[in-house]
Amino acid sequence: MKLEFTEKNYHSFVLQNLNKQRKRKEYWDTALTVDHHVFFAHRNVLAAVSPLVRSLISNHDMRTTDELFITIDPDYLSPATVAQLLDYFYSGKVVISEKNVEELLRGAQYFNTPRLRIHCSDFLIKSIRRANCLRYLFLAELFELKEISDLAYSGIRDNFHYWASPEASVHFMRCPPVIFGRLLRDENLHVLNEDQALNALISWVYFQKDERERYFKKFFSYINLNAVSNKTLLYASNKLMGMENSSAHATLIESVLVDHRQERPTSLLSYQRKGALLDSVVILGGQKAHGKFNDGVFAYVIQENLWLKLSEMPYRAAALSATSAGRYIYISGGTTEQISGLKMAWRYDMDDNSWTKLPDLPIGLVFHTMVTCGGTVYSVGGSIAPRRYVSNIYRYDECKEAWCLAGKMSIPMDGTAVISKGDRKLYIVTGRCLVKGYISRVGVVDCFDTNTGNVVQCITFPIEFNHRPLLSFHQDNILCVYSHRQSVEINLQKIKANKTTTLVPLLPNNCPLDVSHAICSIGDNKVFVCGGVTTASDVQTKDYTISPNAYMLDQNAGEWKTLAPPPEALDCPACCLAKLPCKILQRI
Repeated sequence: MKLEFTEKNYHSFVLQNLNKQRKRKEYWDTALTVDHHVFFAHRNVLAAVSPLVRSLISNHDMRTTDELFITIDPDYLSPATVAQLLDYFYSGKVVISEKNVEELLRGAQYFNTPRLRIHCSDFLIKSIRRANCLRYLFLAELFELKEISDLAYSGIRDNFHYWASPEASVHFMRCPPVIFGRLLRDENLHVLNEDQALNALISWVYFQKDERERYFKKFFSYINLNAVSNKTLLYASNKLMGMENSSAHATLIESVLVDHRQERPTSLLSYQRKGALLDSVVILGGQKAHGKFNDGVFAYVIQENLWLKLSEMPYRAAALSATSAGRYIYISGGTTEQISGLKMAWRYDMDDNSWTKLPDLPIGLVFHTMVTCGGTVYSVGGSIAPRRYVSNIYRYDECKEAWCLAGKMSIPMDGTAVISKGDRKLYIVTGRCLVKGYISRVGVVDCFDTNTGNVVQCITFPIEFNHRPLLSFHQDNILCVYSHRQSVEINLQKIKANKTTTLVPLLPNNCPLDVSHAICSIGDNKVFVCGGVTTASDVQTKDYTISPNAYMLDQNAGEWKTLAPPPEALDCPACCLAKLPCKILQRI
């Protein structure tokens, strides 16, 4: 009789005991020295995971009784990293972060451990974002990680308008010539306009003028001077005076200036590169007259006072929500003829004109508010059915590809107004909820910390309006809340609300704002509004009168301006501010 018995997880048991022996310095036959720190290990374990150790043993004809000593340059690997590498060799477990990924990649390179290199690559892929793509590109080039290099380059190219801005240019000025030249040569580079590309080139050269001046001639040829404004051309001409052998470039600039002066004033848009960004308001979904639901996606190009049809949504809905993050627009929820409170979520790629299905929301929502903060997409509040409000705040986790509960508001509400501050705080201002059995808008401000998932400050104040208010920060701690009947400045530090005399005028059609309008702040104290119900002549047949107009409010002047009419008159569409690449004009 024979019976075979197999210990479960026996390999883990053996490795755990070997690791204990290593830490107790028992039966060791290998020592690694780093900056006067000595780490003891077992030669067989290291040889099993590292081709470097195997080659050292074979090349030196070591006997089983010999001891192996390895000295590591502390400028290449720190003692802390060597300790972490040994823990990984013995346990197969490693904790990777943005702080240690570079040294772990060095360790994988030094010990020639491809599995650790794969883990580091997976971490870089999952954690890449706008703020770190420049550093990740440096790492990818250093360690020859092609997939990471392509992703990081795309991240920089798609966010060049951010990297070349005063906010991030201090870091970007350290970009090496080979990468900077590749970016300027890229027709799909996401710049605000060609002025920004030329200004970035001049700033980059002057950052290390002695070393970089020799690159100027080549990189200057990548700039389309016809797309540059006269003001920037004059600035560039003055800066060229401080460079050697720049007379030809100055002559070329002067020639373009002469052409600009001789031609009639015209838009520079037609000369911009394909990736140049257009500030636009994107309108999605909504309900047409007679109750038909819309799936069209339209963009209003602010600079050109022009409407374009971008695409069609994968589903028809109204009372949905949308937000933009980089080259993407995220949409979710909404209502249709059959369902009030859809769970579905999609992502639209403005560059590729393509849609990607995202995981469903945990619950079906209408009149929720989507917002982007720190590059992450959130869904705030909403309704799951008539008169049933939720306080949930969901975050879309790109790594997990799932909607996660980020936290909760102080009270359940829908139709909230939300403004972000910095990369971690959301200010959720007023919303609709049930008060003594009636649907009412309540005066509440929740400061939601996206890092902790908590409402860190809650302020209540009496309100005299029913529509979603307009929001802005005029000072660091002063939140301004504007409406038709009442405007308030809230001192977040002193927790005090003061009324102001600045009110929002009625729309040019004499209608007030409400949740049926698409409302979007577009910067410079300007607000875009379109659509919305003006009257309902026959509720039973859903024969609504929907505003066919679009307007822009200049809050400084307190005046509305009528814009080019949108392609469709829509009730309860979603809208968001987005930066569209110029190539969209060529595509349509």
